[in-house]
Amino acid sequence: MTVKTKVDSYVKVEKHYKHDKPYYLIKLFAKNPDEGRLGTYKHFPLRYETFNKMTADTYAYKVGKCLDIPVVQWM
Repeated sequence: MTVKTKVDSYVKVEKHYKHDKPYYLIKLFAKNPDEGRLGTYKHFPLRYETFNKMTADTYAYKVGKCLDIPVVQWM
């Protein structure tokens, strides 16, 4: 019987540009240490896009709270 290891996850707000105007995407990232030696991260776009940073941060916070995972700030 194989014991599954913990999967580390987090939510991230990413800033992008469309027609020289910034917009924000919320993505869910998950790390599975069973894949490869160091583990790999996969991202899952939540198909939520907004031009308002405060709205994006609020949405990311709610997703993180529901899934009980941290929210990482973009740089």
